[in-house]
Amino acid sequence: PLPASQLVVSSQPSGAESGVPFISQPVVQLRDANNGVVIGATNSVTVSIASGTGQLSGTTTVNAVAGVATFSNLQIAGSGPVTLAFTAGAPLVATSSAFPVTQVVRQIVLISPPGATGTSGLVITPAPVVELRDAAGLKVSSATGAVTATIGTGTGVLSGTLSVNAVGGTVTFSNLIITGAGTNTLSFALAASSSLSVVSPPLPRVALPSFGTATKLAITTPPT
Repeated sequence: PLPASQLVVSSQPSGAESGVPFISQPVVQLRDANNGVVIGATNSVTVSIASGTGQLSGTTTVNAVAGVATFSNLQIAGSGPVTLAFTAGAPLVATSSAFPVTQVVRQIVLISPPGATGTSGLVITPAPVVELRDAAGLKVSSATGAVTATIGTGTGVLSGTLSVNAVGGTVTFSNLIITGAGTNTLSFALAASSSLSVVSPPLPRVALPSFGTATKLAITTPPT
Protein backbone atom coordinates (compact mmCIF):
# COMPACT_ATOMS: atom_id res chain seq x y z
CA PRO A 1 0.00 0.00 0.00
CA LEU A 2 1.10 3.57 -0.75
CA PRO A 3 1.52 6.07 2.12
CA ALA A 4 -0.79 9.00 2.60
CA SER A 5 0.41 11.94 0.52
CA GLN A 6 -2.61 14.26 0.48
CA LEU A 7 -5.60 15.44 2.48
CA VAL A 8 -8.93 15.83 0.73
CA VAL A 9 -12.05 17.47 2.17
CA SER A 10 -14.64 14.91 1.08
CA SER A 11 -17.57 16.58 2.87
CA GLN A 12 -17.57 20.37 3.03
CA PRO A 13 -18.77 22.29 6.13
CA SER A 14 -22.02 24.23 5.69
CA GLY A 15 -25.06 25.51 7.57
CA ALA A 16 -23.04 27.59 10.05
CA GLU A 17 -24.88 29.82 12.53
CA SER A 18 -22.81 31.78 15.04
CA GLY A 19 -22.57 29.81 18.29
CA VAL A 20 -24.30 26.71 16.90
CA PRO A 21 -22.65 23.50 15.56
CA PHE A 22 -22.53 23.33 11.76
CA ILE A 23 -25.45 21.50 10.20
CA SER A 24 -23.00 19.72 7.87
CA GLN A 25 -19.72 18.84 9.60
CA PRO A 26 -16.51 18.43 7.57
CA VAL A 27 -15.03 15.04 6.71
CA VAL A 28 -11.40 14.72 5.60
CA GLN A 29 -9.74 11.75 3.89
CA LEU A 30 -6.06 10.78 3.82
CA ARG A 31 -5.28 9.63 0.29
CA ASP A 32 -2.28 8.21 -1.53
CA ALA A 33 -0.69 9.37 -4.79
CA ASN A 34 -3.28 7.39 -6.74
CA ASN A 35 -6.10 9.25 -4.93
CA GLY A 36 -7.13 6.19 -2.97
CA VAL A 37 -8.08 6.35 0.71
CA VAL A 38 -5.25 4.99 2.88
CA ILE A 39 -7.21 2.50 4.98
CA GLY A 40 -4.42 2.05 7.50
CA ALA A 41 -3.97 5.79 8.22
CA THR A 42 -4.76 6.89 11.78
CA ASN A 43 -3.16 10.34 11.65
CA SER A 44 -4.55 13.10 13.87
CA VAL A 45 -6.08 15.89 11.79
CA THR A 46 -6.35 19.42 13.19
CA VAL A 47 -8.65 22.14 11.91
CA SER A 48 -8.34 25.94 12.21
CA ILE A 49 -9.73 29.03 10.51
CA ALA A 50 -7.84 29.67 7.28
CA SER A 51 -9.60 32.88 6.24
CA GLY A 52 -12.31 35.06 7.69
CA THR A 53 -12.99 36.10 11.26
CA GLY A 54 -14.50 34.39 14.27
CA GLN A 55 -13.68 31.96 17.05
CA LEU A 56 -13.63 28.27 16.15
CA SER A 57 -14.58 25.81 18.91
CA GLY A 58 -15.53 22.18 19.36
CA THR A 59 -13.25 19.14 18.95
CA THR A 60 -10.65 20.61 16.62
CA THR A 61 -8.31 17.58 16.52
CA VAL A 62 -9.67 14.21 15.40
CA ASN A 63 -7.85 10.91 14.79
CA ALA A 64 -8.51 9.33 11.42
CA VAL A 65 -10.27 5.97 11.40
CA ALA A 66 -9.47 3.85 8.34
CA GLY A 67 -8.07 6.94 6.66
CA VAL A 68 -11.07 9.17 7.37
CA ALA A 69 -11.25 12.01 9.94
CA THR A 70 -14.83 12.98 10.80
CA PHE A 71 -15.53 16.17 12.77
CA SER A 72 -18.77 16.23 14.75
CA ASN A 73 -19.25 19.43 16.77
CA LEU A 74 -17.41 22.34 15.18
CA GLN A 75 -18.91 25.81 15.52
CA ILE A 76 -17.83 29.41 14.96
CA ALA A 77 -18.67 32.52 16.97
CA GLY A 78 -18.73 35.36 14.46
CA SER A 79 -20.08 36.23 11.04
CA GLY A 80 -19.08 36.45 7.42
CA PRO A 81 -17.45 34.08 4.90
CA VAL A 82 -14.94 31.59 6.33
CA THR A 83 -12.66 28.82 5.08
CA LEU A 84 -11.17 26.08 7.28
CA ALA A 85 -7.64 24.68 7.10
CA PHE A 86 -6.97 21.00 7.88
CA THR A 87 -3.53 19.57 8.59
CA ALA A 88 -2.02 16.26 9.57
CA GLY A 89 1.50 17.64 9.28
CA ALA A 90 3.24 18.80 6.09
CA PRO A 91 2.54 18.05 3.31
CA LEU A 92 -0.85 16.72 4.47
CA VAL A 93 -2.87 19.95 4.33
CA ALA A 94 -6.21 20.93 2.80
CA THR A 95 -8.56 23.92 2.78
CA SER A 96 -12.34 23.84 2.69
CA SER A 97 -14.55 25.77 0.34
CA ALA A 98 -15.74 29.15 1.61
CA PHE A 99 -19.03 29.09 3.54
CA PRO A 100 -21.02 31.82 5.33
CA VAL A 101 -21.47 32.12 9.09
CA THR A 102 -24.76 33.85 9.85
CA GLN A 103 -25.96 35.59 13.00
CA VAL A 104 -29.46 34.94 14.35
CA VAL A 105 -30.93 36.73 17.39
CA ARG A 106 -31.17 34.11 20.14
CA GLN A 107 -31.14 36.22 23.30
CA ILE A 108 -31.87 39.66 24.74
CA VAL A 109 -29.38 41.05 27.26
CA LEU A 110 -29.96 44.03 29.58
CA ILE A 111 -26.63 45.86 29.26
CA SER A 112 -27.69 49.03 31.09
CA PRO A 113 -30.33 48.48 33.80
CA PRO A 114 -32.88 51.20 34.55
CA GLY A 115 -32.39 53.41 37.58
CA ALA A 116 -32.64 51.30 40.74
CA THR A 117 -34.88 53.78 42.50
CA GLY A 118 -36.98 56.69 41.34
CA THR A 119 -40.13 58.72 41.64
CA SER A 120 -43.57 57.79 40.42
CA GLY A 121 -44.51 59.76 37.31
CA LEU A 122 -40.98 60.81 36.36
CA VAL A 123 -38.84 59.46 33.50
CA ILE A 124 -36.65 56.52 34.56
CA THR A 125 -32.96 57.49 34.61
CA PRO A 126 -30.62 56.13 33.55
CA ALA A 127 -32.56 54.82 30.59
CA PRO A 128 -32.61 51.02 30.18
CA VAL A 129 -30.62 49.62 27.23
CA VAL A 130 -30.84 46.09 25.84
CA GLU A 131 -28.81 44.24 23.19
CA LEU A 132 -29.90 41.58 20.72
CA ARG A 133 -27.31 38.78 20.67
CA ASP A 134 -26.70 35.49 18.90
CA ALA A 135 -26.20 32.04 20.45
CA ALA A 136 -22.52 32.83 21.04
CA GLY A 137 -23.38 35.97 23.03
CA LEU A 138 -22.22 38.36 20.28
CA LYS A 139 -24.26 41.44 19.41
CA VAL A 140 -26.18 41.06 16.15
CA SER A 141 -25.34 44.45 14.63
CA SER A 142 -27.68 43.85 11.70
CA ALA A 143 -30.71 43.34 13.97
CA THR A 144 -33.45 45.98 13.65
CA GLY A 145 -36.37 44.19 15.34
CA ALA A 146 -38.70 45.92 17.77
CA VAL A 147 -38.36 45.30 21.52
CA THR A 148 -41.32 45.98 23.80
CA ALA A 149 -41.17 47.01 27.45
CA THR A 150 -43.86 45.98 29.94
CA ILE A 151 -44.25 45.76 33.71
CA GLY A 152 -42.83 42.39 34.71
CA THR A 153 -43.92 42.36 38.33
CA GLY A 154 -45.58 45.02 40.46
CA THR A 155 -48.67 47.19 40.20
CA GLY A 156 -47.20 50.27 38.50
CA VAL A 157 -48.51 51.65 35.21
CA LEU A 158 -45.86 51.93 32.48
CA SER A 159 -45.97 54.74 29.92
CA GLY A 160 -43.69 56.38 27.37
CA THR A 161 -42.42 54.80 24.14
CA LEU A 162 -42.97 51.14 24.96
CA SER A 163 -41.85 49.60 21.64
CA VAL A 164 -38.50 50.63 20.15
CA ASN A 165 -36.69 49.32 17.06
CA ALA A 166 -33.10 48.16 17.46
CA VAL A 167 -30.36 50.24 15.86
CA GLY A 168 -27.18 48.28 15.26
CA GLY A 169 -28.52 45.56 17.55
CA THR A 170 -29.04 47.97 20.47
CA VAL A 171 -32.34 49.26 21.89
CA THR A 172 -32.54 52.31 24.18
CA PHE A 173 -35.75 53.21 26.05
CA SER A 174 -35.32 56.93 26.66
CA ASN A 175 -38.66 58.05 28.13
CA LEU A 176 -40.19 55.25 30.21
CA ILE A 177 -42.28 56.29 33.20
CA ILE A 178 -43.71 54.15 36.00
CA THR A 179 -46.70 55.66 37.78
CA GLY A 180 -47.50 54.23 41.20
CA ALA A 181 -45.50 53.66 44.36
CA GLY A 182 -43.98 50.28 45.22
CA THR A 183 -41.48 47.86 43.72
CA ASN A 184 -41.73 46.86 40.07
CA THR A 185 -39.62 45.07 37.49
CA LEU A 186 -39.53 45.73 33.77
CA SER A 187 -39.71 43.00 31.13
CA PHE A 188 -38.18 43.53 27.68
CA ALA A 189 -39.19 41.14 24.91
CA LEU A 190 -38.50 40.87 21.20
CA ALA A 191 -41.82 41.65 19.55
CA ALA A 192 -41.36 38.92 16.92
CA SER A 193 -40.67 36.19 19.50
CA SER A 194 -42.50 34.95 22.56
CA SER A 195 -39.41 33.26 23.98
CA LEU A 196 -36.76 36.01 23.91
CA SER A 197 -37.01 38.32 26.91
CA VAL A 198 -35.10 39.71 29.88
CA VAL A 199 -36.32 41.16 33.21
CA SER A 200 -34.79 44.10 35.04
CA PRO A 201 -33.78 44.12 38.72
CA PRO A 202 -36.43 45.38 41.22
CA LEU A 203 -37.22 49.09 40.84
CA PRO A 204 -38.67 50.69 44.01
CA ARG A 205 -40.75 53.79 43.19
CA VAL A 206 -41.84 56.47 45.66
CA ALA A 207 -44.93 58.63 45.24
CA LEU A 208 -44.61 62.24 44.19
CA PRO A 209 -44.97 64.58 47.20
CA SER A 210 -48.48 65.91 47.67
CA PHE A 211 -49.20 69.61 47.45
CA GLY A 212 -51.94 71.79 48.98
CA THR A 213 -54.93 73.09 47.00
CA ALA A 214 -54.54 76.56 45.45
CA THR A 215 -56.72 79.12 47.28
CA LYS A 216 -55.43 82.48 46.00
CA LEU A 217 -53.26 84.22 43.43
CA ALA A 218 -50.11 86.11 44.40
CA ILE A 219 -48.27 88.64 42.21
CA THR A 220 -44.61 87.67 42.46
CA THR A 221 -43.36 90.12 39.80
CA PRO A 222 -45.33 93.38 39.67
CA PRO A 223 -45.66 95.26 36.34
CA THR A 224 -43.50 98.35 35.81
